[in-house]
Amino acid sequence: ELLARDQSMFKGLYEQYEFKWMCFAPFTFVFRIAIVVAVLYGGEPNSLGLIVVAACVEVAQLLFMVVTAPFVDVWIDVLSKGGSVHQVAQLGLMCLFRADAAEDASKRGAALGMIVLGVVYFVLVLAVLGNAVIAPALRARKAYKARDNAAKEEAEREEAAVGASPAAGIIRVSRVRSSA
Repeated sequence: ELLARDQSMFKGLYEQYEFKWMCFAPFTFVFRIAIVVAVLYGGEPNSLGLIVVAACVEVAQLLFMVVTAPFVDVWIDVLSKGGSVHQVAQLGLMCLFRADAAEDASKRGAALGMIVLGVVYFVLVLAVLGNAVIAPALRARKAYKARDNAAKEEAEREEAAVGASPAAGIIRVSRVRSSA
């Protein structure tokens, strides 16, 4: 397989994608540029038009990721889709907050929703980090310790076997007698 044998410096750009989606990385940059352009030229700062344009770009990115499912690792896939859902939901809550604030400035339900959604996404990120990075590292460490302990036990058994053999005792006695 090409991805397993490739040692080039560009491997980091596409190694997390399935082979048929190796060229996916430029599309992610297009979405990043599109969101920056939307924020810069989509309307006045904090305007409803700006939020709607940014939401359109985020929804397009989410649909693209859902339709293609380009990632090799399921956890990276979950995190990317979860991040897109989080962004779209945050933009929706921002619209709701603006509407609530225009109606009654004391309404804070949407603001609380944005905070809760941010915390939920943070927990998702920690879960993905735990499953994709920390758990494999702990399993590898446990396997290393098990191999190390098995090697030590084998060495101790061999040493005990050599010390318990009748031939080893004869050799030791003969060495003692010959040196005397």
